[in-house]
Amino acid sequence: RARAVEALTEVLESVQELPLSDVPLFPEYIFPQISSCMASMGGEPVVMLAVARNLEKLAIQAVRLAEVAVASAKRRHDEEERKRSEAALPAPPRSSMQPASSAARMSEGSRDAQSSEVEAFDQQLKRIREHIQGILKGLLETGTGHGSRYGHMHEPTAGGHEESLVLSTIARDVKVTLLRSLDVYVDVLGKETTLTF
Repeated sequence: RARAVEALTEVLESVQELPLSDVPLFPEYIFPQISSCMASMGGEPVVMLAVARNLEKLAIQAVRLAEVAVASAKRRHDEEERKRSEAALPAPPRSSMQPASSAARMSEGSRDAQSSEVEAFDQQLKRIREHIQGILKGLLETGTGHGSRYGHMHEPTAGGHEESLVLSTIARDVKVTLLRSLDVYVDVLGKETTLTF
């Protein structure tokens, strides 16, 4: 599963653009699958470390693809509006009032579409942030006993001391990895939210 997380990140980094309709791929599928992978493995250290190493790249790609999709949808809409307005130019003289009202309607439609696209992006960004926060919380609980089948290893038992040491090392590596990406999480989540972690 750790390799799957790394392979997924590598593949997604090569994606240049998604249609606006496919942007929910991250909040509806990828991030929930990562959370599920973390939970189903019971906080498996290797999986947690793989997620910690790749979450920064996934967060950047999720936001970037949402931005690109909205910008692309806006360009397409503007192009359609331009073609419509060009087609409406040779209007008969008796309907001289029609082009103005038609232009007004098109301008209003353009504003509505742009507003809708911005709202779509804001909603996507909100959902992306919520999922990233949840995954970060899970990662920071690595080795604390919260949701981890390895949590009991903080108290060394016969044969458990080495595993406890491995868990502590992985937990430290996860936190160090996340700290190295702090600037990315500040950009994606905002300074105030990031500092709550």
